[in-house]
Amino acid sequence: MNNKDLPIFDINNYSDLDEALEEGNKLFKELYIDDRIEFYDVYSQCNAHVQFSPKNTIEYKNKIFFQRFFHIVSRDKDESGNKYNNYPCENTDYDCDRDCILNFFPDYREKTIERMICPFRLTSIKYFSEIIRLYNLKDQRIKIFEEVRTKNGRYSYFINFVYIENKRMILAVIQKVEHGDRFKYYFVTCYSVSSIKRKQKILKNFSKKK
Repeated sequence: MNNKDLPIFDINNYSDLDEALEEGNKLFKELYIDDRIEFYDVYSQCNAHVQFSPKNTIEYKNKIFFQRFFHIVSRDKDESGNKYNNYPCENTDYDCDRDCILNFFPDYREKTIERMICPFRLTSIKYFSEIIRLYNLKDQRIKIFEEVRTKNGRYSYFINFVYIENKRMILAVIQKVEHGDRFKYYFVTCYSVSSIKRKQKILKNFSKKK
């Protein structure tokens, strides 16, 4: 792996993708549902507990899986199948036979979005918990910045954790939701950033944890 400092979920230890997906799903539950992911919110000056909703699930081959974060890649496509709504795959470490660009065959449909299981994303299950752990240890590779977005006069708060090691950048995003006089914290996403323009935009916004 190019990114030796972040632990991976090695899918090569399993006989096929379905077995890896099932075991990865169990690990996801252990890391993010059974255990608590916590950090100190320097912007609101309080302890924060990140929540993952078990309601965000999908049914695949008559089994229930957590749909977000680790094992699914979405590709919205036009009639010709050539238009995508996410950044290119950064997989340079695994021999993946799932051609989600030129030969997109969805494993299932979620409303109007077709999805394919992604082995590369499956390997990154541990990234989010490790990024938060490194942040709590004041690791200098982790930078953060808070975003405030407005929609219809309502404010939404997001904390962005940016892991930077050499040319590798991973972005983890948490949403802060007002709940009385406190906040609740919800996982949004965690992924490798491949777009140079996106990296440049992130670098303009992050600030070192003080």
